[in-house]
Amino acid sequence: MISSIQTYEILRPLFPGIVSVLRAIPDVDAHDLHRLDEKLAAQPAKPSKIDKSKRDLFKKITSRLIGRNVGQLFKKEVYILDLPTMHIIKDKPRSAIDAPEGAGLERLFAPSAPT
Repeated sequence: MISSIQTYEILRPLFPGIVSVLRAIPDVDAHDLHRLDEKLAAQPAKPSKIDKSKRDLFKKITSRLIGRNVGQLFKKEVYILDLPTMHIIKDKPRSAIDAPEGAGLERLFAPSAPT
């Protein structure tokens, strides 16, 4: 916890957009983020000692993430409706006699067939 606070404290002045990472945590109070930024800006950077109030605020902000699987935390629920079954008609192999064009036997026995 202390190393994450120190990392945030060091990176916040260099990268102002890092606040958006904390804002992306679900159910984070914007007022708590503002208070944490005020506390970081008020005191000179002393990475060796972390104020208890800063630690408590950071813990409150990140409490939903600590000790939890982040992949499961932001998992979106999937709802599958009861879909009707699809009936696929399989074509049975037909013989030449059952084919729509027939086997061609009528052409063999036609009166105009070549002999």
